[in-house]
Amino acid sequence: MSEEVLSSWIKSVEDQFAGGPPDGAALEWDRHRFELQVRDFAKPFKYYNRTSFDNKYCNTYQVAIDRPEEDRWLLLVQVSFIVDAYIMWWTHYLPTGRTQVGQVHPENDIQGISENMRAFLNGQAFIEVPMDWYRTKLPQVDLQISKPEDVILGKCLFEDHSG
Repeated sequence: MSEEVLSSWIKSVEDQFAGGPPDGAALEWDRHRFELQVRDFAKPFKYYNRTSFDNKYCNTYQVAIDRPEEDRWLLLVQVSFIVDAYIMWWTHYLPTGRTQVGQVHPENDIQGISENMRAFLNGQAFIEVPMDWYRTKLPQVDLQISKPEDVILGKCLFEDHSG
């Protein structure tokens, strides 16, 4: 990916956040954008639409792999309204209570859920945000929760949180 894309994303964030964080409800962002595709890719597992515009600037979906005989896995998919970008990762919940984020599911058919979603979003001209871009500092942007020194591109594209 090019630095030109990153620069255009930063400019877009600065423009859209110039008067404060955008309000997805007021802007009538579609809470159900791509929901049918997530549902279809998730079958036979449960999916959840967790989209909220409370300090969030994206659609948020989760696919839960809950089988009584195994550990729990959760796929998070967030699709930004700010630029045509997304993030996606698996979280593995161990019986000990520990979690492992950014894992690859060991079963090919289940890992295929994220691969199919990725192929679909890429086909819609969305770009998966590289982690080094996600962490790009944007101290000139004001968010409601984050302190100026904690504002990063990922918080502006997806969701604001402390820390």
